[in-house]
Amino acid sequence: MPAELKDGADLKDLQNFVMNMKKDFGFYQEDPYVELVLMMEEMGELVKAVRKNRKGSCIDPNSHVGGIGEEVADVLIYLTQVANLCGVDIEDAVRQKHEHNKTRVWNRQA
Repeated sequence: MPAELKDGADLKDLQNFVMNMKKDFGFYQEDPYVELVLMMEEMGELVKAVRKNRKGSCIDPNSHVGGIGEEVADVLIYLTQVANLCGVDIEDAVRQKHEHNKTRVWNRQA
């Protein structure tokens, strides 16, 4: 039975879901570099989707552009798998980074 992401999932659930989904669909591989390259490809698609939806932008109306939500999901899936392959607990990493950022001095440039 294919992996399913339960309602109300937390970040650990997401990490487990992504790992299992990639295995279920035969996309699992162990090289985080490959995942990063594929994520960057999806980032380009996300940029194009955002640009297409930006007021005043120019884009070929006949070109296929995915929806912003679809492209964000693709990027998140690849990023989550990079974390999985590198042994990073995303929730812990975000909390640690936030604690570090609270000690920094932020100077805004005018």
